[in-house]
Amino acid sequence: MAASTSGDTAAIAKEIKVQLKQARELINQKDHVGALKLCEAIIKKDKTCYTGWIMIAACAQELKQFHQAHSALNKAFELDENQSVAYQGMIQLGERAPGFLSEIDITSAYRKLCSLTRASDPTKFFDHAKKYIEYLKKQIECQSTTTNEQNNPYRIQLAELCKDIVEEKRLQLSQEDEQLYRLLSTDILSPIKTLSTNLNEF
Repeated sequence: MAASTSGDTAAIAKEIKVQLKQARELINQKDHVGALKLCEAIIKKDKTCYTGWIMIAACAQELKQFHQAHSALNKAFELDENQSVAYQGMIQLGERAPGFLSEIDITSAYRKLCSLTRASDPTKFFDHAKKYIEYLKKQIECQSTTTNEQNNPYRIQLAELCKDIVEEKRLQLSQEDEQLYRLLSTDILSPIKTLSTNLNEF
């Protein structure tokens, strides 16, 4: 009985591997409906298939089924919170469907991406950090007339992020860039116009 069960599991795993490859081919062919159906069938066989959930999220985004995409990404987080793909998917979902996600969803995804890549790949960390800075800048500009500057959470996040960049010596920043990030990491009360001008240089 045990041998039979083991054999069945191996057969299912092999079948799923083939179906994932087929789903990728369908996505490359822009057949997101077909790929989504195939990935949903995969998940019925194995609810712990991380790649299956990621591909469901990607297909659902393309089909503007944003609730399904969000749910699939959350399933992926539950399976492995230390994989960067799902966090990138969450950010993309926020870009594809403005206003659909909460600000907490988006900022959490950016923070996690920066955290995951800082130790292993400082170049990727810097790429994610710069995108996060652009996002924070937009939020700061939107809230500048309604939020006390000292208590603006986006200003605080920006300062913390710039501090991380300055402290990451492996980035080998130019002297000019290091001075700018250092300024932004300490002077969170600098005028919004000055802040926006500086950030647009990146």
